[in-house]
Amino acid sequence: WLSPASVQGESAPPEIIAALRRVLRGKIAPTLQYALWLLVALRLLMWMLPGAALSLLGAFVLLFEPVVGVLLMVAAMVVMFVLMIRKMYSYRLSTYVMADVPESGINAAIRRSTEVMKGRRMELFGLELSFIGWRLVLSIGQTLLLGMLGGVLGMTLGMFASFFLQMYIYMAEAAFYQEYAIGPVKAAAAPETEELN
Repeated sequence: WLSPASVQGESAPPEIIAALRRVLRGKIAPTLQYALWLLVALRLLMWMLPGAALSLLGAFVLLFEPVVGVLLMVAAMVVMFVLMIRKMYSYRLSTYVMADVPESGINAAIRRSTEVMKGRRMELFGLELSFIGWRLVLSIGQTLLLGMLGGVLGMTLGMFASFFLQMYIYMAEAAFYQEYAIGPVKAAAAPETEELN
């Protein structure tokens, strides 16, 4: 699947194959993967505390000054939203770091992900935003398939297409990780072929 013999012609760029080999080098044990997800979720919830405190203050003020209370609650929602999104992008590559260096530990993977993403959050956001057209096409296609083919067949084909789009997005994230965490991949020189005369 990832061997050079299977990548002939223009089926896949060697940079993508090298990135996949590098990223998929180590497999993460399922228990370690779940522990990583749980710790990331807890750390993300921790960033909700300032907004939650502001929201409670807004609820208390709402009893005396309704306008100020509502404004505090809206501000709390914005604070929670901004902090959560910011930290979500900081921790985004922790799974890739964990797969790359499984012996490093969960906290080290999260720290490394935060280091790599420093100053690059908007770039990853832009990468994800670039897939919005594909997601819209997929949604419209799924709706049309559901309407034309009926429930089970339409949903099955829609899920099949969604699977391929998600794999495409994961490949883009893996290439992002390869580019910024490991370093750019140097293209391998193509083997010289003898001309047949």
